[in-house]
Amino acid sequence: TATGRALVGREITRTEPPVDHPDPGDRHRDGYVYCRD
Repeated sequence: TATGRALVGREITRTEPPVDHPDPGDRHRDGYVYCRD
């Protein structure tokens, strides 16, 4: 969501390696996963 994007420092796609999103809970229904840098 737009709010979710605003709350995190980095946005990556689901095609990125799992190491880039250590917390599976960061997967969002809009097709993005979010990483806290």
